[in-house]
Amino acid sequence: MKKTIVMCFLIFSGLLQADEKVTNFEAVGNLESKHDVGCIKYIEAKNIYTPADLFKSSAACANQNNVKDAARLFLLARIYGSYDIKRVSDSSAHQGIMVLVQNTFADMGENANSVEQEINENLIGKDKEFSEFCRVVKSIGKPNYHPQYMISHGMGAFTDSKGNGLDENFNEDQAWLETLSHCG
Repeated sequence: MKKTIVMCFLIFSGLLQADEKVTNFEAVGNLESKHDVGCIKYIEAKNIYTPADLFKSSAACANQNNVKDAARLFLLARIYGSYDIKRVSDSSAHQGIMVLVQNTFADMGENANSVEQEINENLIGKDKEFSEFCRVVKSIGKPNYHPQYMISHGMGAFTDSKGNGLDENFNEDQAWLETLSHCG
């Protein structure tokens, strides 16, 4: 009898908890796009555009069936995100890039597969195309913005953290070279 009462309590307490409201806390600037540039040609990208800006532009291009620029903007956003991961000190903020990737693919809808195919088969899979892409990325240059979009995504945004959110020992030139290591 005692086991039955305990089981009923556990079942009903679980049901009561299921009806509880969940509060989602989000810091100001979390994964925020600062430049709504719409669909642009990837060669027009600027180093002041954050991954949040570039992913949004990529989705806009995909939804206009401009798969070539969508794929290249997407990959540029991933490169800038990799650089930001190296410089943002709060490791809990680093997952922000994956959230942006998931949101971007969701925003692309049925066009996401075409963009992924373009990246894998016609960009990364072709030396000439990839070399040209890398040349453009190098000419755009390393990111020239404060990665607040990522910093605000981490737990540090909710604690009494001091500083600007960047790793004090960050070497931007070395990090940029490491980020571009696949470009040759």
